[in-house]
Amino acid sequence: MCWQPLDILWHAFQAPVDYTYRFSYIVTTWMILLALRGLSKLGKPRLYQLMIAFFIPILCWIFVFIKHSKKLDYLTVPNMIATLIFMILTFGVIVWILECHNKKFKEIHLTEIAELLLLFLMIGECGYNGYQSLKSIGFAQANTYTDFVANLDHDITWISNREKSTDFYRIGKTFQRSENDSINVGYRGMSGFTSTQNTAVTGFMNSMGQLII
Repeated sequence: MCWQPLDILWHAFQAPVDYTYRFSYIVTTWMILLALRGLSKLGKPRLYQLMIAFFIPILCWIFVFIKHSKKLDYLTVPNMIATLIFMILTFGVIVWILECHNKKFKEIHLTEIAELLLLFLMIGECGYNGYQSLKSIGFAQANTYTDFVANLDHDITWISNREKSTDFYRIGKTFQRSENDSINVGYRGMSGFTSTQNTAVTGFMNSMGQLII
Protein backbone atom coordinates (compact mmCIF):
# COMPACT_ATOMS: atom_id res chain seq x y z
CA MET A 1 0.00 0.00 0.00
CA CYS A 2 2.79 2.41 0.89
CA TRP A 3 3.94 2.93 -2.70
CA GLN A 4 4.12 6.59 -3.62
CA PRO A 5 3.33 6.26 -7.36
CA LEU A 6 -0.07 4.77 -6.46
CA ASP A 7 -0.68 7.62 -4.04
CA ILE A 8 0.14 10.22 -6.69
CA LEU A 9 -2.01 8.40 -9.27
CA TRP A 10 -4.99 8.41 -6.89
CA HIS A 11 -4.63 12.17 -6.37
CA ALA A 12 -4.68 13.08 -10.06
CA PHE A 13 -0.90 12.97 -10.47
CA GLN A 14 -0.16 15.46 -7.70
CA ALA A 15 1.41 14.70 -4.34
CA PRO A 16 -1.34 14.95 -1.69
CA VAL A 17 -1.23 17.21 1.34
CA ASP A 18 -1.79 15.03 4.44
CA TYR A 19 -3.95 11.88 4.61
CA THR A 20 -1.72 9.94 2.26
CA TYR A 21 -2.59 6.49 0.89
CA ARG A 22 -6.29 7.03 1.53
CA PHE A 23 -7.05 4.68 -1.37
CA SER A 24 -5.95 1.75 0.79
CA TYR A 25 -9.47 1.09 2.04
CA ILE A 26 -10.51 0.05 -1.49
CA VAL A 27 -7.85 -2.66 -1.68
CA THR A 28 -8.44 -3.90 1.87
CA THR A 29 -12.21 -4.03 1.35
CA TRP A 30 -11.68 -5.97 -1.87
CA MET A 31 -9.39 -8.44 -0.07
CA ILE A 32 -11.94 -8.94 2.73
CA LEU A 33 -14.66 -9.54 0.14
CA LEU A 34 -12.52 -12.14 -1.64
CA ALA A 35 -11.75 -13.83 1.68
CA LEU A 36 -15.46 -13.94 2.56
CA ARG A 37 -16.38 -15.50 -0.76
CA GLY A 38 -13.53 -17.99 -0.41
CA LEU A 39 -14.61 -19.02 3.09
CA SER A 40 -18.20 -19.52 1.95
CA LYS A 41 -16.99 -22.01 -0.68
CA LEU A 42 -14.22 -23.65 1.32
CA GLY A 43 -16.13 -25.80 3.76
CA LYS A 44 -14.07 -27.52 6.42
CA PRO A 45 -10.39 -26.66 5.80
CA ARG A 46 -7.52 -29.08 5.94
CA LEU A 47 -4.67 -28.69 8.39
CA TYR A 48 -2.13 -27.50 5.83
CA GLN A 49 -4.59 -24.85 4.62
CA LEU A 50 -4.97 -23.55 8.16
CA MET A 51 -1.20 -23.49 8.62
CA ILE A 52 -0.71 -21.51 5.40
CA ALA A 53 -3.51 -19.09 6.34
CA PHE A 54 -1.93 -18.58 9.76
CA PHE A 55 1.73 -18.17 8.84
CA ILE A 56 1.36 -15.86 5.82
CA PRO A 57 -0.12 -12.98 7.91
CA ILE A 58 2.45 -13.62 10.64
CA LEU A 59 5.29 -13.39 8.11
CA CYS A 60 3.77 -10.17 6.71
CA TRP A 61 3.59 -8.80 10.24
CA ILE A 62 7.27 -9.63 10.84
CA PHE A 63 8.26 -8.05 7.51
CA VAL A 64 6.38 -4.81 8.22
CA PHE A 65 7.75 -4.60 11.74
CA ILE A 66 11.37 -5.10 10.63
CA LYS A 67 11.19 -3.09 7.41
CA HIS A 68 9.04 -0.10 8.33
CA SER A 69 8.95 0.28 12.12
CA LYS A 70 11.86 2.75 12.07
CA LYS A 71 10.44 4.75 9.16
CA LEU A 72 6.82 5.11 10.30
CA ASP A 73 6.17 6.66 13.70
CA TYR A 74 2.81 4.98 14.26
CA LEU A 75 4.31 1.47 13.99
CA THR A 76 5.16 1.40 17.67
CA VAL A 77 5.73 -1.80 19.63
CA PRO A 78 2.34 -1.55 21.47
CA ASN A 79 0.48 -1.00 18.19
CA MET A 80 2.25 -3.90 16.50
CA ILE A 81 1.57 -6.19 19.46
CA ALA A 82 -2.09 -5.17 19.46
CA THR A 83 -2.25 -5.95 15.73
CA LEU A 84 -0.72 -9.38 16.32
CA ILE A 85 -3.19 -10.14 19.12
CA PHE A 86 -6.16 -9.15 16.96
CA MET A 87 -4.80 -11.26 14.10
CA ILE A 88 -4.45 -14.36 16.25
CA LEU A 89 -7.85 -13.92 17.92
CA THR A 90 -9.58 -13.32 14.60
CA PHE A 91 -7.92 -16.35 13.06
CA GLY A 92 -8.98 -18.48 16.02
CA VAL A 93 -12.61 -17.37 15.77
CA ILE A 94 -12.69 -17.98 11.99
CA VAL A 95 -11.32 -21.50 12.53
CA TRP A 96 -14.00 -21.99 15.20
CA ILE A 97 -16.69 -20.99 12.69
CA LEU A 98 -15.35 -23.36 10.04
CA GLU A 99 -14.82 -26.31 12.40
CA CYS A 100 -18.10 -26.00 14.30
CA HIS A 101 -20.38 -25.55 11.32
CA ASN A 102 -23.87 -26.97 12.07
CA LYS A 103 -22.77 -28.07 15.56
CA LYS A 104 -24.83 -27.28 18.65
CA PHE A 105 -24.25 -27.03 22.38
CA LYS A 106 -27.47 -27.22 24.41
CA GLU A 107 -29.54 -26.17 21.40
CA ILE A 108 -27.23 -23.20 20.76
CA HIS A 109 -25.44 -23.03 17.44
CA LEU A 110 -21.72 -22.68 18.14
CA THR A 111 -21.22 -20.75 14.93
CA GLU A 112 -23.62 -18.06 16.14
CA ILE A 113 -21.49 -17.56 19.26
CA ALA A 114 -18.34 -17.42 17.14
CA GLU A 115 -19.90 -14.92 14.73
CA LEU A 116 -20.88 -12.72 17.67
CA LEU A 117 -17.31 -12.87 18.99
CA LEU A 118 -16.01 -12.01 15.53
CA LEU A 119 -18.31 -8.99 15.43
CA PHE A 120 -17.01 -7.75 18.80
CA LEU A 121 -13.42 -8.32 17.62
CA MET A 122 -14.04 -6.25 14.50
CA ILE A 123 -15.66 -3.44 16.51
CA GLY A 124 -12.78 -3.50 19.01
CA GLU A 125 -10.11 -3.50 16.32
CA CYS A 126 -11.75 -0.71 14.31
CA GLY A 127 -12.26 1.35 17.48
CA TYR A 128 -8.67 0.91 18.60
CA ASN A 129 -7.37 1.67 15.12
CA GLY A 130 -9.53 4.78 14.84
CA TYR A 131 -8.44 6.02 18.25
CA GLN A 132 -4.76 5.52 17.49
CA SER A 133 -5.11 7.12 14.05
CA LEU A 134 -6.80 10.26 15.39
CA LYS A 135 -4.27 10.39 18.21
CA SER A 136 -1.33 10.28 15.79
CA ILE A 137 -2.85 12.87 13.44
CA GLY A 138 -3.23 15.30 16.32
CA PHE A 139 -6.53 16.99 15.55
CA ALA A 140 -7.38 20.08 17.58
CA GLN A 141 -9.61 19.56 20.61
CA ALA A 142 -13.32 20.31 20.27
CA ASN A 143 -13.19 23.12 22.86
CA THR A 144 -10.74 25.04 20.67
CA TYR A 145 -13.42 25.20 17.97
CA THR A 146 -16.14 26.54 20.27
CA ASP A 147 -13.77 29.12 21.78
CA PHE A 148 -12.59 30.16 18.32
CA VAL A 149 -16.12 30.62 16.99
CA ALA A 150 -17.19 32.51 20.10
CA ASN A 151 -14.28 34.93 19.72
CA LEU A 152 -15.13 35.72 16.09
CA ASP A 153 -18.91 35.55 16.19
CA HIS A 154 -19.49 39.14 17.33
CA ASP A 155 -17.26 40.68 14.65
CA ILE A 156 -18.55 38.45 11.85
CA THR A 157 -22.15 39.23 12.79
CA TRP A 158 -21.35 42.97 12.79
CA ILE A 159 -19.86 42.76 9.30
CA SER A 160 -22.65 40.54 7.92
CA ASN A 161 -25.34 42.99 9.12
CA ARG A 162 -23.71 45.82 7.16
CA GLU A 163 -22.78 44.09 3.92
CA LYS A 164 -24.76 44.32 0.72
CA SER A 165 -25.41 41.51 -1.74
CA THR A 166 -23.30 43.32 -4.35
CA ASP A 167 -20.29 43.85 -2.08
CA PHE A 168 -17.05 42.17 -3.06
CA TYR A 169 -14.54 41.79 -0.27
CA ARG A 170 -12.48 39.29 1.66
CA ILE A 171 -11.66 39.17 5.37
CA GLY A 172 -8.18 38.43 6.66
CA LYS A 173 -6.88 38.04 10.20
CA THR A 174 -3.59 37.68 12.02
CA PHE A 175 -4.48 34.41 13.76
CA GLN A 176 -5.70 31.10 12.46
CA ARG A 177 -7.06 27.78 13.70
CA SER A 178 -7.17 26.07 10.32
CA GLU A 179 -7.25 26.99 6.64
CA ASN A 180 -11.01 26.42 6.62
CA ASP A 181 -11.78 29.08 9.22
CA SER A 182 -13.96 31.00 6.78
CA ILE A 183 -16.12 27.91 6.18
CA ASN A 184 -16.34 27.04 9.88
CA VAL A 185 -17.28 30.53 11.04
CA GLY A 186 -19.13 31.78 7.97
CA TYR A 187 -17.25 34.73 6.51
CA ARG A 188 -15.67 35.57 3.16
CA GLY A 189 -12.07 34.52 3.58
CA MET A 190 -9.12 33.82 1.33
CA SER A 191 -7.84 30.47 2.57
CA GLY A 192 -9.16 26.95 2.14
CA PHE A 193 -7.67 23.51 2.58
CA THR A 194 -7.50 20.90 -0.15
CA SER A 195 -5.46 17.70 -0.26
CA THR A 196 -4.17 18.67 -3.71
CA GLN A 197 -3.11 22.13 -2.62
CA ASN A 198 -0.39 23.63 -4.79
CA THR A 199 2.68 24.88 -2.93
CA ALA A 200 3.06 27.72 -5.42
CA VAL A 201 -0.41 29.00 -4.49
CA THR A 202 0.43 28.78 -0.79
CA GLY A 203 3.66 30.73 -1.35
CA PHE A 204 1.79 33.38 -3.34
CA MET A 205 -0.81 33.80 -0.60
CA ASN A 206 1.92 34.20 2.00
CA SER A 207 3.62 36.85 -0.15
CA MET A 208 0.30 38.69 -0.37
CA GLY A 209 0.16 38.83 3.42
CA GLN A 210 -2.50 36.18 3.85
CA LEU A 211 -1.91 33.93 6.86
CA ILE A 212 -1.53 30.35 5.62
CA ILE A 213 -0.44 27.47 7.82
